[in-house]
Amino acid sequence: MARRLAGAFRVTALDVDGGDTGLGAIEDARVLRVAGDLEALPLRAASFDAVIAAATLHYALDVPAALAEAARVLRPGGLLVVADSPVYADAGARAEAWERTRAHYAAFGAAPLADRYRGLTRNELDGPGLFRFVTVTPGFGSWRAALRPWQAPRRDARLPVLFGWKR
Repeated sequence: MARRLAGAFRVTALDVDGGDTGLGAIEDARVLRVAGDLEALPLRAASFDAVIAAATLHYALDVPAALAEAARVLRPGGLLVVADSPVYADAGARAEAWERTRAHYAAFGAAPLADRYRGLTRNELDGPGLFRFVTVTPGFGSWRAALRPWQAPRRDARLPVLFGWKR
């Protein structure tokens, strides 16, 4: 995602993994790479127009802290996009999904990978009151129309792409 966005925006990619399976895999000089974690972003306050948490927020140990950090680094009126993180109706549905995830990873001999999986509930996202979340489902309605009020007017907007999780 960082490489795709770098064609139109200034992008900062963040991951706890600075090696070949993390930040080192981004071989694009247009992308600034920063090692860090979601709950303690090593980024200046109010320095980004958008934060994209791509397939990562459900691994945060402290979701409210991760949301607070995203809010801290966003400029006023900034946009947080949570993509590819499952959101469950309630804690029970999340627990069932976690059990399925544990079984899946155990079958492949990598059970510890599921230990970080938390999944999200809508209450966890809405609870801190830092953002107004809009659910956009691919293929149903126009996601572009849903995001239009938050589109950055400048092509030089700073967009961090956050990957990884706190260790």
